[in-house]
Amino acid sequence: MIVTYRSKQLPISLIIPVHDEVSYLAKFLGVVSKLDPSPSEILVIKTLNLSEIDSLLDRCVAELHLEVRVFAVAGSFPGEARNFGVAQASFDWIAFLDAGVYPPKEWLASIWEQSQTSSCDLVSGSCRFVPDQGFPAMVCASSYGTKTIRAVLPGSLIARSIFDKVGFFPADARSGEDIAWFKLAKEFEIQTTVCESCILEYRHFEPSVNRALKKAFLYEIGARTGFRTFCLFGYVSIYPLALFYTEIAISCLISYLMARGVVDPLRRSGWGWGSTSQIVLMPLFIALLDAVKAVGHLKGIMRCKSKPNS
Repeated sequence: MIVTYRSKQLPISLIIPVHDEVSYLAKFLGVVSKLDPSPSEILVIKTLNLSEIDSLLDRCVAELHLEVRVFAVAGSFPGEARNFGVAQASFDWIAFLDAGVYPPKEWLASIWEQSQTSSCDLVSGSCRFVPDQGFPAMVCASSYGTKTIRAVLPGSLIARSIFDKVGFFPADARSGEDIAWFKLAKEFEIQTTVCESCILEYRHFEPSVNRALKKAFLYEIGARTGFRTFCLFGYVSIYPLALFYTEIAISCLISYLMARGVVDPLRRSGWGWGSTSQIVLMPLFIALLDAVKAVGHLKGIMRCKSKPNS
């Protein structure tokens, strides 16, 4: 099959799920418009019916002269939105971005070249997590680690044939669906490489406690990792334990918050992040965060069990 495309385009379909990223969608699309070379098509999959998103998309497409195919899959999680995009894509090479993950202009050229020279049909992207100062740095340190670089799905290039072998992303997961899919690809012995020559950046971490807790709750409803279930429920079980074994419960709680709130963020961030006050306040934030996550995780488990078997 001969694929034709313009000299400054690659035979790639770029899929971008969009939810409620109103505050930075215009900036993100501006970055996408400067990709050189560009993808042959861009598919934006909306997972939320929001008039502000529709207006932003219309304005950005007109001002940036972007050729974008927009689809609405309201109420879907990221995995389902990506699966829909793959089904609609016109090309056999598919790249993925998330709104807010900013690629350098040479990103597509880098992953395309690596896919061709390595003979790999799956090239994973690399992303650096760079939060603003203050509370966003605490959110980042508690999850990814500040200024760390990780291999991630956003920024990846995957041949369509891989989905024929491995299957699609888990559609019922709000978070962790990419991790589950990459693990499955490994089980299928899919040859994979990581593009380390071109680093993307993510900067948008929640600026307040309320928003961070709300996001954590929503994400945990669809989380898919069993070890997380063990850790979260182990943590919240400390509180009822205090009714009968107070001293043991206090010791367990202090140990957990020191490990999860002090040691773990430092480990994730290369043993250096934040001010003294942030490090001191982190255990308190973790106490709230993990309690909210446990409630969200429990709700997700109950929702899955309440679904009728197909």
